[in-house]
Amino acid sequence: MGAWGSGPFENDDAADWRYLLVDGGGPEVVADALRNVVGGSPDLPDAANVVAAAAVVATGLGVAEVDLPDDVKACLATVDESAWPSLASEAVRALDRVLTESELRELWGEAEDDSWAAETRTLRDRIALAANGGRPDRVSPALRRLNVSSVRLRGITYSCNCLPTWLTRTSGATWLEP
Repeated sequence: MGAWGSGPFENDDAADWRYLLVDGGGPEVVADALRNVVGGSPDLPDAANVVAAAAVVATGLGVAEVDLPDDVKACLATVDESAWPSLASEAVRALDRVLTESELRELWGEAEDDSWAAETRTLRDRIALAANGGRPDRVSPALRRLNVSSVRLRGITYSCNCLPTWLTRTSGATWLEP
C-alpha cells in the first residue's frame, strides 16, 4: 500500500475509492464500503476504504473534524444530512473489524506507528457516541466511581454523563473537580 500519512484518505486505496464517491455514488458507495467487510478478515483495499467511508460518515454526522479532500467536501455538501445517521452503527461495526483483524492493522503494527490506530479508534468512538444519541456505549466502572463533574480532553470538555468511550482508554485527560 502506498501511504503518505495516517489519515483516512492518505493512502492509494482510499484515494482511488473517493472517485467512486464523488462521481455520483454518494451515501450508497459509503454503505457498500462499510458492508464489504462483513465476512472474513478485511483485505487491505477494503479496510482502507472502510476508514475513508467512516470519515465521511463522521463528517456527515458532524462529530469529527477530518481532513477530507476538497472534492469529497464538495460531494458531502450535496448530500442531505439525514443520510448519515443510518450508517453510523454500520461504520462502528466495520471499524471494529478493521481495528481488530485487518491486513491494514497488521501493516501499521509492523511499522510500529500507533498514529493510525489512535486516529481510527478516535474516529470509531466519535461515531459510536453519535450512534448512541450522545451516550457512551460503555464506560468503565472505575470511571463511574470518580467524583468529577466533567473531563477536558484534547480541548473538548465532556460532562460525566456523556463521556465518549475512548476516554476510558486514553491518557492525558485533565480532570475538573465538581
